[in-house]
Amino acid sequence: MAGKHSKKKEQHSRSQLRFGPSAPQSRPDVMWDWFDVLLISITLVIAFFVSSNVVQSTLAQLLPGSGQAMLRLILVLVFYVIEILVVVYIAHRHNYRFSTLYRLRSEKDDLETPLQWVINGVISLLLVAGLLLLTQALARGWTIMTANYGWEPSSTGDLLTMFGTTPVSIAIAVFSVVVLAPFIEEIIFRGVFLATFETMMAPWVAILITALLFAIYHASIWAFVPHVMLGIALGYLATTRKTLWPAIALHALYNAVLMAAAFYLSL
Repeated sequence: MAGKHSKKKEQHSRSQLRFGPSAPQSRPDVMWDWFDVLLISITLVIAFFVSSNVVQSTLAQLLPGSGQAMLRLILVLVFYVIEILVVVYIAHRHNYRFSTLYRLRSEKDDLETPLQWVINGVISLLLVAGLLLLTQALARGWTIMTANYGWEPSSTGDLLTMFGTTPVSIAIAVFSVVVLAPFIEEIIFRGVFLATFETMMAPWVAILITALLFAIYHASIWAFVPHVMLGIALGYLATTRKTLWPAIALHALYNAVLMAAAFYLSL
């Protein structure tokens, strides 16, 4: 492992000598190691069990409904802060900038003309729009099919009741679901997990495995299939585009549609 890190640092030093210390870095071909994957996986599992136990504890049950909703919000925010610290630590451990390591800088390739760079951006936007329509249509089809067999999820409005219905709690819930969740989850699942699996297997196999882990992480039996379909779409974007932002955008828009449906059903 020490040899790998020495090689990475040597490549990093050569990059600085060639382009200068202030020049923007292109994303390196980082060989993620299992320490990174295990560290993130352990924090995800611990956070899930701790939050579940806290919410279901006797003390939490004694709180009024608004108090329980606020407790859930606090746990969600704490969880995301912890995950941000973990991925920042991993970037520091690999001796690369956070934005560079997780492909959050959509830099123009040296071989691209400005027109080609713009065209690539437009293609990314069209792919995000098309995949949003596709995943929503598939999710809707899943809803109709399962309803015919008498298998329906709890009301989408529960998403709001879960976090409270005050203006402040709704604002925090929307921020958490539409902004924080897509950003952190894409860095973890497509930025680290998918990138790791791609070094060991064919890209589509890596995308499918990551999508399955993504669906398991959301811990919803009914929504397992829609989450797998969304995970495949997100993995496709992360693999084919030069930056994670298209995947983050699709994830955010998908969650925004769910939140909009929750508001609509609660009226």
